[in-house]
Amino acid sequence: MFRWVCRGVLLLCLLLAPRAAIAVGVQPDDFTMRGIAVGATEKEMLAAFGTPDFDREYTRWGVPLKTYTFPGGFEVTLDRRTLSVVEMKTTNHDYTARLGIRYGATSYYIQKIYGQAKRQKIDGLAYYVYENPAASHTRLLLEADFDDGSLRSFCITSLPLTAEEADAWQTATGEDDATDGESLQNVLAGQAEIDTSALPAPPEVKLGGLEP
Repeated sequence: MFRWVCRGVLLLCLLLAPRAAIAVGVQPDDFTMRGIAVGATEKEMLAAFGTPDFDREYTRWGVPLKTYTFPGGFEVTLDRRTLSVVEMKTTNHDYTARLGIRYGATSYYIQKIYGQAKRQKIDGLAYYVYENPAASHTRLLLEADFDDGSLRSFCITSLPLTAEEADAWQTATGEDDATDGESLQNVLAGQAEIDTSALPAPPEVKLGGLEP
């Protein structure tokens, strides 16, 4: 009797194992890279990624940023005001995420692991975009090949994806950005000390949907 009970327990474990191994939909670990998540300090990030090849400072959507470039196709961006991580990217072909997701993963497998998603066009590239349900404004962007939808790069970001989104977030939080509410066009033009009255209004940028 004991032997049959053991066999029954073993069979039950085998039946349940595949379901337990594959958690469908985004998980907290999907929004980390080398153990680092958005909001980590500069010190924590450098300890995980090592010595950078170089860094550069610039502004995006009015947010002052500093991006470190590391060997192997990794980039990490900090908000210069807080020195905390706001974005991580990699094009490394050997980088492997949860359950074997890596460069070249098929559209079918990407959506099997992370869930169904339409490809969105952002800055001329196609992405599968997944929201972090546990952290507002944090997203996983998986760049997809235009032809077959296979994976080309990873990006974890808490930055706005469009000018409209940047304006909406600023309005929602009631916070002034690094440009004190001015448009980026006006700031750049002012730095160059030129008359901006004849400049055209900046075009609207919207996410476009591409069927998977």
